[in-house]
Amino acid sequence: MFKSCIVVLLAFICAVAQSKVQNYLTDGICDGYPRAAIDTESGLCLGLVHQGQPLVKPRRIIEWRPGVLLITDMGGWSDHRGTLWRYDVKNKSFEALLQRLNLPHGLERLNDTAVLVGEKDRLIRVTLDDSGHLVRSEELLTRQIIDGHRHPLMNFTLLRDKTLVLNFGAPTDQCQAEVAKGVCAQRQTDAQLRWYAYDEKTEQWDFDHYRTTKGLRNSMALAVNRYDKVFQADNGMDFKQVFSPLETLNQVNPDQDYGWPYCFPVQQVNPLWRAIKPACKAYDSPVALLPPHGAPLDMMFYEQHALPALANTLLVSLHGYQVSGHQLLALKLDKRQQPIIRDGAYYSRDPREQEFGRQQESYPSGYGLEALEVIHRWDQLEGVRPKGSPVGLSASSDGSVWVIEDNNRSLLRLAPGEAFVSQNLWQQDQKITPPENVSQVLASECQACHEQLSRQVSKRWLTSGLMYQKVVKDRRMPPQGFSDPARQQIIESWLDQVGKP
Repeated sequence: MFKSCIVVLLAFICAVAQSKVQNYLTDGICDGYPRAAIDTESGLCLGLVHQGQPLVKPRRIIEWRPGVLLITDMGGWSDHRGTLWRYDVKNKSFEALLQRLNLPHGLERLNDTAVLVGEKDRLIRVTLDDSGHLVRSEELLTRQIIDGHRHPLMNFTLLRDKTLVLNFGAPTDQCQAEVAKGVCAQRQTDAQLRWYAYDEKTEQWDFDHYRTTKGLRNSMALAVNRYDKVFQADNGMDFKQVFSPLETLNQVNPDQDYGWPYCFPVQQVNPLWRAIKPACKAYDSPVALLPPHGAPLDMMFYEQHALPALANTLLVSLHGYQVSGHQLLALKLDKRQQPIIRDGAYYSRDPREQEFGRQQESYPSGYGLEALEVIHRWDQLEGVRPKGSPVGLSASSDGSVWVIEDNNRSLLRLAPGEAFVSQNLWQQDQKITPPENVSQVLASECQACHEQLSRQVSKRWLTSGLMYQKVVKDRRMPPQGFSDPARQQIIESWLDQVGKP
């Protein structure tokens, strides 16, 4: 009964969250579509193709034919509410090809007549006609997922010979319940990739026999380069520290072991498992590191020519909600499509309110990537945009890139055009100069983190209610509290007058 109540409660919370989706401000045109107010690299922009219903929680996307898109949509986190959509770009219309799917995520083209779709508990082959309409679907593989499994979604990729590389995510974050036993039994069945051979004669995979790559917490971002090498970006453990651990980029092969949950990058002992003294240097090392808590959920090698800045790069979508997530990176590659390591490389995190310069953190020496931050500001700006959560990526026949963003039910298109710049909003926005007594309090209580507050405040930001919410209602700012109740009263009285939403 208790477990049922929890499921109902979670479904209700998800429904409420979905009903409060924030729309994107559009500003100008991006190659034929309204330009979304999301900061991109110079010469690139994001066009808003669609937002809202019927999409609920879209995840992966492929272009079946020019102008015809296929999208997996989980429908939320409740079972059997998912859909495989067909989207007609010209007519802006959705058609449900399959419904009541069980948390569908994975989507890959098998050949010119079929795609593979991964549900939580089964893999299906979906045959389509040339226009992308359903011909039939066939169940290929079923699996059991325990209640409370933390990473139940099915993801996969295919090699040139159709070898299937299938993710079995870890059921927990760090295998906490098995620490006392001194060994994590979950490693034997989960937190791994399984490699299944394909038989061209039977057009089936041999699911009874496979090789494994172990010690990978959750392989939601997989991509194969033109040399048939498989790359994986791991969705790593959730330490409480904001900047640790970093996510990893790996070139994976069968029979490797990357050490989850005993070790974290690079070859460091997880404090939770310190008692067993794991030999972390014996496990495989990553090719490079990615931003901490980035939550990479998709990757693709960009080999088109329409976006020259992205030529010969590996695009990685970072879904994470923490300060170094919600980005789209383009990792630069050499002639063999291997990532280029560069000492001194950095990653960006969200700036504080009203700050617009990139806030940068350095990678450890030897593991930093030469990268372009294609989307480098997708944090929430009240009245402008919601916080982004990019997932699926797919190259279009015209060289643009389709981008799926799930929490705000969005389909976007990365294309050539003038970039949106958030800083322009600050420069163009009307400013409010606080009264002298308010300015003095802001200077002493808040200026250490918010330098501009005591001088000028963006009217757009102030009237959004964000400062009022944090200071007056939640009393989360300043973090240490006000040094004097009288000073607190000065700020709260001022916000009561000018800062209520």
